Amino acid sequence: GLPRQSGLYGLKVWADGLNNAHRLQPRSVSADTRNAPDPRHHAAVRPNNGRMTSSPPPPRPRVVIIGCGFGGLEAARALSGAAVDVTLIDRTNHHLFQPLLYQVATASLSPADIASPIRTILRDQKNAQVWMGEVVRVNADDRSVHLEDGVVVHYDYLVLATGATHAYFGRDEWA
Repeated sequence: GLPRQSGLYGLKVWADGLNNAHRLQPRSVSADTRNAPDPRHHAAVRPNNGRMTSSPPPPRPRVVIIGCGFGGLEAARALSGAAVDVTLIDRTNHHLFQPLLYQVATASLSPADIASPIRTILRDQKNAQVWMGEVVRVNADDRSVHLEDGVVVHYDYLVLATGATHAYFGRDEWA
């Protein structure tokens, strides 16, 4: 399951646990299975009518991260080396470094200096893919995320990193 620790350190501990899960599962040994290949190993070679074939790899856990702000990107990076398939979903195709927005407003920086495409940020992470879409519903019973365009994404683990919004306490003229 998910880590008991809170914060990104707990996510990293959980990801490390996924990578080492095969070491934690006991395997019974009997006389007839002592030299057999481990059935959990994805490259186990088995005979097939005299020919050797490899079995298909077992499905890897699917982690869906909703939101590609600071929290979503750090969660994806924490899972970089894990044996999982990571899908990031955000309604924009870029990450905005909000702490420097004031410098764009004062013309000290160009907007391109504080916004980067999410795919560019994660281009070296082989287990991650980025989808642009707006999540309209999460169904925890069947572990699925429903996007506005009708696409349904299934997950084994879900990370909600949707960020925050501005609050002007009923004083919209402050915006």
